[in-house]
Amino acid sequence: MSKFIFDGTDKIIYGDYNPVGGSIEIDIRAELYSEWKRWIILADNAKYPQAFSTTGGDPISGTLSVGAYFFLENDWKIQPASYNHRVIFNGNLYTRDDSSPFLSVAGYSIISETRNSSLTQTITSGSGVTSQDKTDIASLVRQDLDIVNENVKKASILVPATQDL
Repeated sequence: MSKFIFDGTDKIIYGDYNPVGGSIEIDIRAELYSEWKRWIILADNAKYPQAFSTTGGDPISGTLSVGAYFFLENDWKIQPASYNHRVIFNGNLYTRDDSSPFLSVAGYSIISETRNSSLTQTITSGSGVTSQDKTDIASLVRQDLDIVNENVKKASILVPATQDL
């Protein structure tokens, strides 16, 4: 039985589970993303905007795969079940606009959190300066320092150490 109900008109994924003991863990791939894929092929649900996209999951070897990331698309949100509880979503779940993927439920105290995997994440940044540019800049700085040092040596010969400047 699915733990979620998909509302394509309002773009809300409603929690439909009972958090026994006050908390529940949800596997994003198996219990959310896969359920959405099953829902989308039912009746005419494909007419609604896409709720998820994913990247990763590609096999590296026969037994190892790259970790998967799941993105809520087209302003879809998840509304946890209407109980006072803690819900932990296991997996890498994000929105494209960096907003929370979760809606609050009026009248209930709900803690919604995600447990992301420890996948390597790379942040690309930089000024466009190449390694050769850095080498060239360092060489010019060394040349300037050599000139400064040579001038200091000449000045120290002309000005005795006992004399104030």
